[in-house]
Amino acid sequence: MTKYRRLDTDGDMPFGRGAESFAQGVEAVRQAIETRLKLLRGEWWERPADGLPLYQQMLGRPCTQAQKELMDLLVTERIADTRSVTRVYDAQSAFDGRAYRFTCSVQTEFGETTVEVDY
Repeated sequence: MTKYRRLDTDGDMPFGRGAESFAQGVEAVRQAIETRLKLLRGEWWERPADGLPLYQQMLGRPCTQAQKELMDLLVTERIADTRSVTRVYDAQSAFDGRAYRFTCSVQTEFGETTVEVDY
C-alpha cells in the first residue's frame, strides 16, 4: 500500500497526529502527484535534474499552440511517472493571459482521481 505524508492547507507537513498525518491509497497517490508538480527543476539539491522545468521550458514563452502542447506533455509525463499511476486521460488545458491551467483524470492502482494545477 502506498503511504504519503499529508500536507495541510498551507502546504506544510503536519506532525504529531499519528496515522492521521498520513494518506494512503488513491489519496496518497494524488498527494504525490501534487507534490511532484510543485517541485521545480533544480530546487532539490540532492537531485537537481528532477522537477518540472517550469522556468526553463514552460513559463515566460509566447502562448502559442506549440508551447501549450509542450506544457501539456511535460505535466502529463510528470504525472505518469508518479509511482502507482497507471494511466492519465481526459487531459484539458488552457492559457488565460499568463496563467496556465491543466486538469486531467488519473487511474491509479487504488482507484481514480482528478488532478488540477495552475501556473
